[in-house]
Amino acid sequence: MRPNNLTIVFDSLSQPRINAYKRYFGNQLSDDEVYNCYLWNDAISKALFNVITQIEITLRNRMHVSLSNHLYNPQKIIVDRCIGNPRNWNTSITSTIGTATSCNWYEAGLLETKSLSKIHTTTHHYRSKTPLLGRDRPSPDDVVSSLHFGFWSSLIDKNPNIQWGNVLAHIFPKHRASNSSQWNVVTQQKRLTYRLELVRDIRNRIAHHEPLWKTPRILDETPPTQSSNRAVLHPPSSGPSESIHRLRIIYSKITELLRWMSQELYDDLMNSATHTHFLWLCSTDGLDFYIKHHEIASSHIKSCKFKRELGSIIKMKKSVFLVHGKRGMSALHPI
Repeated sequence: MRPNNLTIVFDSLSQPRINAYKRYFGNQLSDDEVYNCYLWNDAISKALFNVITQIEITLRNRMHVSLSNHLYNPQKIIVDRCIGNPRNWNTSITSTIGTATSCNWYEAGLLETKSLSKIHTTTHHYRSKTPLLGRDRPSPDDVVSSLHFGFWSSLIDKNPNIQWGNVLAHIFPKHRASNSSQWNVVTQQKRLTYRLELVRDIRNRIAHHEPLWKTPRILDETPPTQSSNRAVLHPPSSGPSESIHRLRIIYSKITELLRWMSQELYDDLMNSATHTHFLWLCSTDGLDFYIKHHEIASSHIKSCKFKRELGSIIKMKKSVFLVHGKRGMSALHPI
């Protein structure tokens, strides 16, 4: 739906935000074209978020199954915060809840305080901080579904007591490190952590409505020495063409993470309309189409004439925005 009054829209979005679009995409653009840049960024964000959502769910479930299988045994050590002193923790023996593919692995006494505290927001009373028991005790599936992506993306780095070398090969069977004992090497685990951090950062930028065209620098995933910082592979983007280039690199890194977990899911994505649409959006043609709508075709023309023009459009790979008066009807673009 096209807004009737862009002044009101720009005020609601905030003038500093709109001015940032003008400076980045060109001060010569009209208000309509600046708004179209905003719509382009919104479309890019939605398309990328759909991919990240699939990765988030797949990662969560694969981690849960793999950790359950690795840490399942007849009894677990349950850890809870001592009342009166938040620095002290009590431990007690309890039976494993669930199965070898879905159990309370998080109560095996291996998680560090920060990760365990996030678990306790679901497994413990809010006020007394004591474990929920009986029917009130959440199932492992309930606990896992309550945890945000930030928990899963930082789980490896923040919990070194877990024998990740035995777990990561099951979570990422298509990763090259899974064919050897490389997952036991801290450097390899750190590389994976950096990749997960990238996905989390992009996810958070979308969730907080930050412009994706304002891409941050892309860092090398090789862990630095103590006396150095991570190498910069690509500096922050300074123009639309660089934004497109950076976003495609980020997209490639994000989708590669999915391939490491499942070649089948990755292949399905590569053959999907989601993938094709993102690549078109994240291109000079896609951006130009959003800014200019290319050629405007009238929806009043006779069907036979429209069919002839449509054939020409398809052959010449033109993008067309169909309107009826001032009202948008449909958009056709090459893929």
